[in-house]
Amino acid sequence: MLEAGLMIIALMVTALIVQEKIKIPLPISLIGIVLLLSHFHIHPIDINAERFDQLLLLLLPLMLIGDVMQLETDDLRKNWLSVLGTAGVAVVLSILAGVLLQDVMLPNYAIGLPAMVALMAMVVATDPVTVGSVFSTTKIPHKLKFLAESESLFNDATAFAIFSIAITLMHQPLGLPEIAWSFTLSAGGALITGAVIGLAGLYLLKLSDNPITETGILLMIAYSAFLISEHYHFAGIFAIVVSMVLANALITSRDRLSENPLSEDAHTSQFEQRHNQQLKQQQLKQAKPNKLHAVKTYLNLGHLTATHQNRQEIIGFISFTALFANVILFVSISEIINLSLLQTYWKEIVSVFVVSTLIRALVLGQFAWVSNRSLKMQDISLDWWAILIFAGVKGGLSILMVHMIPNSFEYKALFEAIVVGNIMLSIFIYAPAMMLIIKLRQRQLSQQCE
Repeated sequence: MLEAGLMIIALMVTALIVQEKIKIPLPISLIGIVLLLSHFHIHPIDINAERFDQLLLLLLPLMLIGDVMQLETDDLRKNWLSVLGTAGVAVVLSILAGVLLQDVMLPNYAIGLPAMVALMAMVVATDPVTVGSVFSTTKIPHKLKFLAESESLFNDATAFAIFSIAITLMHQPLGLPEIAWSFTLSAGGALITGAVIGLAGLYLLKLSDNPITETGILLMIAYSAFLISEHYHFAGIFAIVVSMVLANALITSRDRLSENPLSEDAHTSQFEQRHNQQLKQQQLKQAKPNKLHAVKTYLNLGHLTATHQNRQEIIGFISFTALFANVILFVSISEIINLSLLQTYWKEIVSVFVVSTLIRALVLGQFAWVSNRSLKMQDISLDWWAILIFAGVKGGLSILMVHMIPNSFEYKALFEAIVVGNIMLSIFIYAPAMMLIIKLRQRQLSQQCE
């Protein structure tokens, strides 16, 4: 275990240096190095498909919370319609288009409708890690960065919810009313769970103003929302996102901060602010007891002011742990790659990759057309459209989904090859293509940052 820990840390440091000095995204260098090591029979992690699924379930909340906490609440509020378009409508349209083009992608396979929906859900699910790695080495407009990263984050919830219903339909045919109810129950249950856990968890932040402790509490919120949702077969990923978006929104709420007397003077030191807060709490304790007042005091979220002041430290802690989790994830992906399986189905892999890329281009083109004609949505230029197309890099969630397919399914080996192959192709083709576009249009993109 000590050797494995050392190798993972060494791989992380090496990949970070390569990303910083040579501008190669972390996932590309990680996967490349691990595949090279495997050629010499050196394996950083001893893992199989079952262990990979368990590992991903453990790491998933940690990876998602890092991405959500870095999203600005104002950006979500101003661009929610665009997020709905890219991470909601676009996902549904892409899956529908893939089903309609089944004979083009896989003409020699009699795949049923639910199974094809499941396959497309796995193919359209994206990963924010590679996108974030590319953007960390370049300068692009803030709104473009937000659109790409939020789409990579939120479309996972949509794709996973559709996939879950498709898996159910593969062995239990349902009518449209039952399908609608299943989707509503999955999404609605996750929404309620995430909101309740997120709000309730924020009151635990009353217990400490230490950023390390606050980081632990926020992680507890994410894992609790995920655990409860998975137990009741809700959309666990959506519950994580809801709980952390709510927590982040309340922590950074300008309305709440403006009502707090500690935030009136922007130049007041953190020590003075906490001292004033302690004085106020002492005054409240000396006041005459009043049950209603006590309830209001407990429900008040003024204590989140301290969390807001610690937010950058908290994000730093979470970002590092999330980075370490992502390194473990990509090393694990590299270890479970079955090269002989990919070689067997290489034609099907390439076919699905090409068609799904064209579908993504057309769907995002439609989104750009609508967005440019709406006063409430961000204008999408040709450069932005091209970057958004190649921001659709796939990741570990797709492998988790393919492993959820029953072993008795006739085409499971085919699906596994297509999913893993498309992940590899998207990392090694999409990411460099995105970097090339950004480099060629750097001057224009830099001007848009001003």
